[in-house]
Amino acid sequence: MNSSISEQACELLRLVSTKRPNKFSGVGVVFYKELDLLPRVWLGNPETPLPHLPVFGLEKIAVTLAAIADYENPWHDGFHLVDGSSWALTHVSQFISPPLPDDERKIAEPRPTGARHMTALLASQIPSIFCVGLLTQAGEVCLFENGRQIHRH
Repeated sequence: MNSSISEQACELLRLVSTKRPNKFSGVGVVFYKELDLLPRVWLGNPETPLPHLPVFGLEKIAVTLAAIADYENPWHDGFHLVDGSSWALTHVSQFISPPLPDDERKIAEPRPTGARHMTALLASQIPSIFCVGLLTQAGEVCLFENGRQIHRH
């Protein structure tokens, strides 16, 4: 377990929670070592200006993610990507498509019931991903690592 990265990921999501806008959509964040094994594509209109990236530091990343997670922000959807080595927000609004296991029985029980949670669980199985965190609209933090939910609060 990457406990220090997992702990920092939870801390970041808790910080975002304290800055949630009124029209908060929730946030999904992939904390990665490398992105080569994570199938992904940008969401949104390429003519819409992106936030200035990269963003460094927990506080600045939290402010940026909270602002992006407003339903009126064109980049609120999808997963956002944080380099877990440099603690930099490097990508926003990514559609990710983690591979399915060759045997469905390899998916940890209890299984998530929502698509965002299942995507987070599956993405966390990719060797180059430290963990995947979610912050729900209600402010609940969920963290997935190695194909298992390791935190929910």
